[in-house]
Amino acid sequence: MKGCLRVRVYTSRKMFPIKNARVEISRYNGEKREVLANVLTDENGNTGDIELPVATGQMSSLYSVRTQADNFIEDISDDIRVYSGITSIKSVELVLDGIA
Repeated sequence: MKGCLRVRVYTSRKMFPIKNARVEISRYNGEKREVLANVLTDENGNTGDIELPVATGQMSSLYSVRTQADNFIEDISDDIRVYSGITSIKSVELVLDGIA
């Protein structure tokens, strides 16, 4: 079974999409972290639909989303649910790094 996850990355309360943000999607398989996707956002701050497995006999599976962009503070979101047969959307607001 499969589901999809689309990540939207922006700053300033959704006013500005972030192009070329690095998005890593992973999950834990026992104690081992398994990276399933590494993608860049487009000019609209979207990754597009990323197909991910959903555990057999389950309605959903949990994933982690790590988002990075130059001059922004990294964001890590855990326990993102992906449902079989559905595209889930995760919005990520990145904050400018004060050191940049």
